[in-house]
Amino acid sequence: MITTLDLEELSSADFTPLLGSIFVLSGEGGTVISTRLLSCVESVASTMPGSPRGAFTLILEATDAVVTTLRGGSFLLQHDVMGTIGPLHVERVLSVTAGTRLPAFQVIFN
Repeated sequence: MITTLDLEELSSADFTPLLGSIFVLSGEGGTVISTRLLSCVESVASTMPGSPRGAFTLILEATDAVVTTLRGGSFLLQHDVMGTIGPLHVERVLSVTAGTRLPAFQVIFN
């Protein structure tokens, strides 16, 4: 598991090569959601002065339908190459892929 200190060292460069790959969100109560990394966007304007890395956002889309009442919460983010990251706060956002109703999730690293 990546610790809190290691979270501060993660950057968008760690995720960009993994665009399109599968990440699993594991939450409280046994919730497990398979997702695909759709985007990793840096936000220079949102970066705190003196921060060791630039702020960035991940958008993950569920690979299957999930419980419609699920909104967001604390999750571990798991990937075959990166291992387990977290816990992280993850929020459900509007579907981002045209023509699908699959839920999407956002993780902000600031």
